[in-house]
Amino acid sequence: MIVVMGASGRVGGAALEIVERAGRRVRGIRRRARGTPQGAAEWVTADALDTPALASAFAGAEAVFVLNPVSPDAGDVHAEADRLSASIARALDMASVPYAVVLSSQGAHLAAGTGVVTTLHRFEAALGETRTALTLLRPAYFLESWVPLARHALETGELPAYLDPVSRAIDAVSARDVGMIAAQHLMAPHPGVVNIVGSTRCSDEDAAETIASLHGRPVRLIPVPAHQVAAAHAAAGLGASLATEIAAMYRAINGAGIPFEDGVGRCVSGSVTLRETLGILRPA
Repeated sequence: MIVVMGASGRVGGAALEIVERAGRRVRGIRRRARGTPQGAAEWVTADALDTPALASAFAGAEAVFVLNPVSPDAGDVHAEADRLSASIARALDMASVPYAVVLSSQGAHLAAGTGVVTTLHRFEAALGETRTALTLLRPAYFLESWVPLARHALETGELPAYLDPVSRAIDAVSARDVGMIAAQHLMAPHPGVVNIVGSTRCSDEDAAETIASLHGRPVRLIPVPAHQVAAAHAAAGLGASLATEIAAMYRAINGAGIPFEDGVGRCVSGSVTLRETLGILRPA
């Protein structure tokens, strides 16, 4: 049995789909029930802060995919992430899970200076205290981060740009590629660190050009000053704590950058492009 946390999300959903398609027994965990899932997977509902419920969901697993599902409106992102990390770690030990694939991030080896990514440094540390063998997936920036901005651009003709300058190209990868790599490791365990990049580096300028090309309309880039990034994310519906930590992440990216850990782990490249990621959008 393979168990997937966050199985209704982008990365977890892709992992579950691929494992299921391979004919393996799989159980998906979701925070709340929503409709009737399709397919042969078994589904359970469990809150990651409910350690006994999570341990029950992990029971009998040969491999588990785990992530740290901090709420967008968390009052204190770091405090909630630490509680989640402790709960997930205890659940792994309570269920005697032998192996887990962990969704982390590029830069998670750094203890400070990366904004919201710092929560994943502590997540890795908490899981490292368990008896479970781990594969740490450290993907680059998600291509899907441009999706809500692209929707805004289709409505207004303007694309908010958080990278400075707008031509700054960074490593970026699709959530689907990360889910596929997670599934591969769940089905064929290979503990260690896996650094994940995309098919090419991308910039806000690339995103604007891609949207314009796909939809045949001009897109104007609107650089968002560093001091306005948190407010822009709060206006988009995120809680103040998460918005602040995301702004700190962008400061790190736009400064010296957020690196992969030098000399540590295997590097894997995804194949999904920015054009494919944004191509699913339709004009309003």
